[in-house]
Amino acid sequence: MVKIFIEGKGTEKEFLNYLISKQMGIASDFEIVTVGGKNGLRTAVNTFYQNTDNGGINLIIFDADSPTNGGGYAIRYAEITNEISQLGIQVGGVFLFPDNDTDGDFESLLEGLVPAEKNGILNCFETFELCLRERHFAESIRMPGRKRKMFVYKDVLVKKDDKTFAFENPDIWDFESPMVNRLKTFLQPYF
Repeated sequence: MVKIFIEGKGTEKEFLNYLISKQMGIASDFEIVTVGGKNGLRTAVNTFYQNTDNGGINLIIFDADSPTNGGGYAIRYAEITNEISQLGIQVGGVFLFPDNDTDGDFESLLEGLVPAEKNGILNCFETFELCLRERHFAESIRMPGRKRKMFVYKDVLVKKDDKTFAFENPDIWDFESPMVNRLKTFLQPYF
């Protein structure tokens, strides 16, 4: 079995399930395990060992993050590979969002999947953020981040009672975008 260890739960898990099952057409047995970040790898060490002992493959897919939050691709990759080494776990591969090469996160990848004709929605959100900064509210309030931006994007486009991100809807997400190709290429050999 392929076990994919991720940081977040809801949206990342929904995204990867859709990408692997529907977009890539893979029916193989796989499981997505939420560990809550690089520090959570320690809590999942027995799951890694057990999957390896059963002949399974372990993959890690986390955010690269950026220097502003103590990360960045090179830093985060080094931290994760160091943790793998310290824990003595077998890992088939590590992929860091958004593209396994640059700084960013899962939300950076999602932004890259927004169809061109829907980019105006994201621009409206950026205008909202600029308005808050210009009025000097940014110092006294918590500014919305990229995660909130993607929730707002989803919320204005899906039905009111739909709690999913509607990844199957090509009017909302463009899975033909080159932004997702590196992730597909990373996953393909393991299935």
